[in-house]
Amino acid sequence: MIGIDTNTMHLYEGLGTPLYPVWPNPAVSQARLILQPSDRDRIPTSLFSDPQALFFREDSFDAVTRIRRGRLYGPQPTQPQRLSVYSHPFDHEGVRQVAAARGLHKDLYTYDPYDEILRTKNQGVGLDIAVGSGYASIWRVVQTERMANLDVLVTLKALTTFGVLPDIDDAMVPRQSLGAVRDAMDRASDSAYREIPTSVIDQCRNAANVVLSHWLVANGAADSVLKNDLGATLIKVQQDASRREAACFAGSLINRLHPRGKANEQASKGLRVPVEEDSLIAIQALGFILREVGWAK
Repeated sequence: MIGIDTNTMHLYEGLGTPLYPVWPNPAVSQARLILQPSDRDRIPTSLFSDPQALFFREDSFDAVTRIRRGRLYGPQPTQPQRLSVYSHPFDHEGVRQVAAARGLHKDLYTYDPYDEILRTKNQGVGLDIAVGSGYASIWRVVQTERMANLDVLVTLKALTTFGVLPDIDDAMVPRQSLGAVRDAMDRASDSAYREIPTSVIDQCRNAANVVLSHWLVANGAADSVLKNDLGATLIKVQQDASRREAACFAGSLINRLHPRGKANEQASKGLRVPVEEDSLIAIQALGFILREVGWAK
């Protein structure tokens, strides 16, 4: 069980009652499981206004693998509670003297290990969770387990691209193309952590087509090329005097992933349904195309 001091935000923990101060203070965040689309609009705004939200206590984070591990807690019914605690290392001397003389009481927001997630389908694995107050990041639960002290440990993987898609170099993109290119890239980036793999691949396919077709126009092609789909655009790029073969290969990969999201193609050609790893390949290929045509910073 943990408690958060309402005045200092210091963390306390203990079995049954959060008596003992935790130092150094760990990174803690409010959280909400995304069980339905409307949950994205119900992100907690702050500990003081939404004390009944879930609480995530981070233990480790790896920026390379985009993996975050920590403990998940659910709120107790009454918030806050006045409880007896041991003096915190950061308490001033007056508070320490009070604690030594007659005990110390503080108002704490209290939370228990969130066992509920272990009782959901697959023990919560596969669920999305928003971590943060007001401005939240979206993560996917990839593992859950109960620790020896009965805490619930969750392993989360980021659904954001973490900079996989490069920034557009506005100075390199023709002014008449900049709006369309930026809109298409933004939609692809947004879809990366909001939508299913099939939708992510669709947005990457659209963005790849927009980038390559506008690049062709910038290199002298007729505006009619903007009406082509990605397959026809790739043929035009191959025919261009300054063709980008590697960009064509990347675009062809995205184009081949696209039919896998269609039920009729899956049935007629025996294709498997796209998974998250396939959508990540599409995102990487899109970023490569933008760099290859020289429009990335």
